[in-house]
Order: sequence, then C-alpha cells, then structure tokens
Amino acid sequence: MSQSDWRQQLSEINPPYLSIVVPVYNTEQYLRSCLISVVFQTLPETEVIVVNDASPDNSQVIIDEFVQKFPDRVRCIVHDHNQGLAYARRSGLNAANAPYVLFVDSDDFISGQLGEDLLKDIVSRELDIDFFPILRCWIENGKKEVLKPPQKEDKETFIRDGYAAFCGAIFRKEFLLQQSEIAFIPMLYEDAAAMPALISRAKRVGSYTPKNYYFYRYERQGSICSQQISNKKIHDSFQANFIGIKNVCQTWKSSYEYRMLKRACAIYRNEPSVHDYAVFHVKEALRLCEYHKEDFSPVYQKNFETIQRRPDHILIPKIVYLNGFMRDQIVNFSRYQAEAEKAYLFAPEIKTIDANICDMNNLPVWLSDHSEEEKGLYFILKEIVTNGGMYIAPTVRVTTSFNREAFRSAFFVSGGSASVLMCAFGGEKDSFLLSQILKMVEAPSVRWKRNSIADCIAHVLIAECGVHLDGREEFAHYGLHMIAFSDVVRSINPKQSYSILDYSNLKYSHEEVISLPFWMNEFAWECAQKAASVQRKNAASNSYAEQELKKIKSTRLFKIAKKIYYFIPRRLRIWLWK
Repeated sequence: MSQSDWRQQLSEINPPYLSIVVPVYNTEQYLRSCLISVVFQTLPETEVIVVNDASPDNSQVIIDEFVQKFPDRVRCIVHDHNQGLAYARRSGLNAANAPYVLFVDSDDFISGQLGEDLLKDIVSRELDIDFFPILRCWIENGKKEVLKPPQKEDKETFIRDGYAAFCGAIFRKEFLLQQSEIAFIPMLYEDAAAMPALISRAKRVGSYTPKNYYFYRYERQGSICSQQISNKKIHDSFQANFIGIKNVCQTWKSSYEYRMLKRACAIYRNEPSVHDYAVFHVKEALRLCEYHKEDFSPVYQKNFETIQRRPDHILIPKIVYLNGFMRDQIVNFSRYQAEAEKAYLFAPEIKTIDANICDMNNLPVWLSDHSEEEKGLYFILKEIVTNGGMYIAPTVRVTTSFNREAFRSAFFVSGGSASVLMCAFGGEKDSFLLSQILKMVEAPSVRWKRNSIADCIAHVLIAECGVHLDGREEFAHYGLHMIAFSDVVRSINPKQSYSILDYSNLKYSHEEVISLPFWMNEFAWECAQKAASVQRKNAASNSYAEQELKKIKSTRLFKIAKKIYYFIPRRLRIWLWK
C-alpha cells in the first residue's frame, strides 16, 4: 500500500494519528534522550503524552522543558502519588487523542521512523496489535541482543512463543480501551499477565520486522529487571502466569498453558536463589497442564521429572547458625551475621551458638584441647540434629542462596582428597547422617585418631553413603548432596575469605584438576579463582579457564600425579593424598 493509500484511510480522522505514551518514574538520567527520540518523529501527526508517576527526582524539570519547547506536540500528566506502571500507562491511554497508541519506557529510546512505519503497517493491514523487534542493550557490559516477534503470524504462535512487552507493540486505541481491565493490572510483570490475554482477544495480530526500531536499556539500575529479588517480585512473577490463564480466551488456553509451563521452568532454571519457590510454582503449573509435558525438549522433560520428585515442602528449615565461639577471632562479627543472612532469600532465622548457652561440661574429652572453632562446630552439629538448619563459617562470603539445598536431607561441600570443607553444611531435623556423625564425635573412643569434626564427617559419609569426596558433585543415600568444590573457590591468601559462588558458575571443572595431590592444590585453586572472576564478569567466556587447565595438564608433574591417582588402591590413595 502506498503512502497516500494508508493516509487516505485516516483522512476522515483529525490529527494526531499516533499517541506515544511515556510513563516516567526515577529515570532522570535517561529521560532527555527518550523524549528527544519520541518528539522528533518523521510522522508529523504525532502527539507525546508524558505521565509523571510522582517521580521524586528532577524528571519534571526535563518534562517542563519539552512541554514549553513543543507545546503543540507534548503534553504532561502528573500523578499526586506513585500508582505504578500499569496506572501510568492507563492514564496516558485515556488522555490519548489518536486512534493508535505506542508505549515507550522513559529509560529507552526509539528510532525517528518508528511511528510512521508502524502506523502504515497497522492501518494498511487493519490490525489490533502489531509487534516489532526490540534491540536489548545491557547497561553494564554493552552486550546487545535482538528480540524478534514470531515470523508466523497466528495467535497460537504469538501466545506460545512471542515476547510479552507493551513496549514491543503498537495498539489500536479502541481495542485497548475495551480490554483495559485485563491490560493494566497493578502488579510487577503486568506485561506477562496481560499480553497473551490481549492477543487471544484481538481480531487480527501481526508483526513488522524490517528494522530494529526500539532500543531497550536492560538491567538499568533501579529498573524492575535489575531490582534485588524480593518477596513481591517473586509473588508477582509467579502470579502473572495464573492471572493470564484466567483472562485468555478458552480457544487459546492450550497455547497459554504451554507458555506458562515454559516460563515457570525458565524461572526454575535461571534463578537458583528462588529454587524452592520455583519448584512449588512448576508443580502447580504441571497440575494444570500435565499433558503439555510431551511438547517440550528432553532437557525440559528432565527438569520436570526432577521437580516432581521433590517433596511438597522443604526439609531443611531456614535457620542459619553462627559460630559464636570465634567471636574474639572475628574482626567484624556483624559482617559475619550479614553474610549468614544471605544464605536464604528472605531473612532466615539467625542463631549464634557460643559458650554462654552451651553446656561446656558435656564437651567430648578429645575436643577439650582443640580450637574454639572446633568446639563451636560440635555444639552447632548438636543444634542441627535437634532442630535442623545450616552452618556458615566466619570465613565465608556468600554470593548465592542455599535454597537449592532446602529439599535435601543433608548437604556438605566436598573438598577433594577424601575431605570435607567446613565452610558450610546443613541438614534436616533428626537427619540420620548428622546423627551418626554426632555419635562418632561423642564416642568415648574410636579405632583411629580424631583430628577434627571434618574428619568425623568424612569417615561417616564414606562409610554410610559410599561417597568418594573427590571434589565432584555427588548424590547419595539418605538424601545427601555433596556440593562440588568447583562451586566453592577458596582464596589462596588465608586472610581472605572463602567465596561461595553461584551454582551456575564454574561448571567447567575437570576431573583431572580435582584429583591433584596437596602439593599441587595451591596452583589449581588459584587458577579456579581467576577463572571464576573472569566468568562472573562474562558468563559466556571460559577461555581463561581452558588455557590455565591446559597449562596444568601439560606439566610432567601432573601426568605422574594422574597415573598414581587412578592406579593405586583407594585406601592407600586416601592416606597418601592426606
């Protein structure tokens, strides 16, 4: 259709033909570039409606400047109190004079031709919703990704595989007003709840993909995507699925159920810090759409099977114990407590175990001449057996939650060389394994010399569960999970702390590295730590780790160590490596 043809369809309507709504809240840094991009559109019949949702920064000063310079094109609506993004968009829609509406977030910007090209497409094809590509740009590292709408223009494909974002589509105003109750839901992730329902109710939906018109600043500080995970954020993210399924037309419910299950599983896979919440959410989604499981890839189906095997409630209570016996040795005890609070997502119960609340007369004889740390570990072990929970060492810097362990009966960190790292461990109430460990610690005598609590733990785990304690991740009897030491990077400098990294990091650890004897461990740890640092900055880069691993594997010393490790008897191997 030529330019004159689509303009002919709008000839009976008074300008403007397109209303661009810009909700504003705390985006002073990016607002000017956004307003410049929406004001200087090639389509002259465009109006800009800026909605200031009671922003506490200086955004209004910038808005007033544009209103004064472009009084015929820019209007401003000011809320007397913050009402949220959904209400701000609704205010802009109600004030719009044009038959078509485009929403632009105030921290993003658009190309000058976007309005004209999209209006031509949506008018000529008589669409209710017209999607277009979004160029997503990461603020911190400059990474870019193009999000494109499905090429196949049917409702089933849009609902199943399309992205849900108000800023990624242009709408017919009359249609949006008719569906305003389901379009503007006052919650976080309102797009995920509303867009599939709107697609199901639209008469015609299409996409326009020749160019990348919309530039989306991703993970901007202060944005919803970059906000620290909170109870409300998790609740709204999950609720968006179930609100959507209520509002989607019956004809397209099956397509939405597929989308809901896929989204729930994505949260489970990508957010280890909300693992327990994600498990319950996927279980609920599976109950609603069990028959869709076969539509997913084997990777997803394996995730579903794993989730369904999980208990319906967590086993390890969210109690974190601190070693108060080491209070005099810890420079900043409040920091120790702050690190412990990160072990679980929402403010776990923190208990400090020290000599003031413990019966020192019942301390096992062999521990009497040991360090204060060992004495504290004994009483913490007793507390975990009695009440359940987990322990965090004072030398630990926690950068991930232990929610993934909430469904285990017990967990420890495998240190390699038949040892256990005492940086963190935990278990459920009356755990069989922890009870057996406590019995060994309290036994009057044993056939071998007990050097530490860690020795007792290692012997029980090997005897009862048959674990190898060679540094790899292991799952064993009695609900035991051994966390791989590749998930824990130990600092070479004793004055620095252990760093418990996210489970998604350091999965490239190789068998050969974890089988190194003690006289090569220092170099291996150093390489792992450097590699972790590189990977945390750029998760896609493992090149440094691979280079360092090649250096280790090329040494003659390593080849000798590897041969010895695999050919000597296991008992002799444990003794030699210690």
